[in-house]
Amino acid sequence: MKNILTRNIGLKIVSLILAVVLWIFINGMIDPVTTVTIKDVPVSILNEDAMQSSNKIYEVISGDKIDIKVRAKESIANKLTINDFKATADFLYNSYFGDVNNVMIDVSCITYTENEVEIVDGMNEIMNLSLEDTDSQSYAVSVVADGTVADGYYIAETAASPNLITISGTKTQISKIAKLKVLVDVEGASDSFDVKGTPVLYDSEDNVVDASKLTLSSEQVDVSVRLLPTKEIDLKVVPEGDAYYNYVCTGIEYAPQTIVIAGEEEDLAAISYLQLVCVISGAKADIETDLSIEDALTELYGSKYIIVDKDTTTAKVKATIEKLDTTDISMLASNIEARNVQDGLRVSYLTLTTVLKVYGLASDLEDVSSATVKPYIDCSECTSPGTYTLPVMTEQNGLEIRSSAIEITIYQDNISNTGPGINQP
Repeated sequence: MKNILTRNIGLKIVSLILAVVLWIFINGMIDPVTTVTIKDVPVSILNEDAMQSSNKIYEVISGDKIDIKVRAKESIANKLTINDFKATADFLYNSYFGDVNNVMIDVSCITYTENEVEIVDGMNEIMNLSLEDTDSQSYAVSVVADGTVADGYYIAETAASPNLITISGTKTQISKIAKLKVLVDVEGASDSFDVKGTPVLYDSEDNVVDASKLTLSSEQVDVSVRLLPTKEIDLKVVPEGDAYYNYVCTGIEYAPQTIVIAGEEEDLAAISYLQLVCVISGAKADIETDLSIEDALTELYGSKYIIVDKDTTTAKVKATIEKLDTTDISMLASNIEARNVQDGLRVSYLTLTTVLKVYGLASDLEDVSSATVKPYIDCSECTSPGTYTLPVMTEQNGLEIRSSAIEITIYQDNISNTGPGINQP
């Protein structure tokens, strides 16, 4: 067996090489015919006006692209692409025969003759259409800022012209449209500007709607963007009115503490804070309420200012209301300071002792005494000699003296006075 394989080895190698060369030569000369599939050949529409003249609008359901099979010599078949073929659907031809929903597709090879390339499958393809009556709706133009303006500036206003656009198409197509937007690039802007924008259609889920089969009354929109500088100002909340008898407002908490507003430069320079009022009249318990910052700003300044952050148009407010306690302090009336005595007049205390009813929070009354209360009477209205009954007051924060009064005599200085309880000059 070994001798058979190795006998005349050189001759066998030469024979093999000659056989390969001969096969290549013969194959190249013959160029066998083969079949190939060309996928996604685009279909062009002819005489589209024939469909539109019937007051119908079409939508392609299927057949805008087709697959075909062709037979050709291998040398040609290996080079074929979709660009070598032309596929058309003639709407005029179908309108003659009344079958407007199904249009025959014609396919031809545009780079080779019929003898060179034979179309064996794909000549009977159909473009399927959906036909509907025309419809039209008008949509408001919504200008949408794309990007962020420069720090310290705010988009105060946008305006579009036209501000309404009428869209025509099939009822199905129109029903998909929920809104119409024009996107405007504002990245880094610090001055007002005008620009042209292109309307874009969106459905209810904010997906872009294909507008290729729709007609818009305006393909371009003129957009005006107005920018204003901004400023941060303080927010203040103050109580208004009096709490219920023997109750007092001991503090007000609120948020936010500051807000950012936009306005003209000269208007911003004239404002540093905004004051809100929390009404506590007759309150016997804590008050929690919302106060409109926007309403207060408009009431005080009209339309001069705009709140930049729409989450800060309302202030959350809590006013703490506490009940007052009371304590009695006994003391000599002469230890009560007489203030604002007119020149040339003197005071004599007819009341010898008194009990001061002092009201305040329990924490403020713990160590209260005549020394801490610092009681006084105001003699500013005692302009002539005579007997007066005056209320006792205190200037100590958090304390109030009620239902306590003393009787005094006002007399001329350096004139002798007699009578009980009169301090002689």
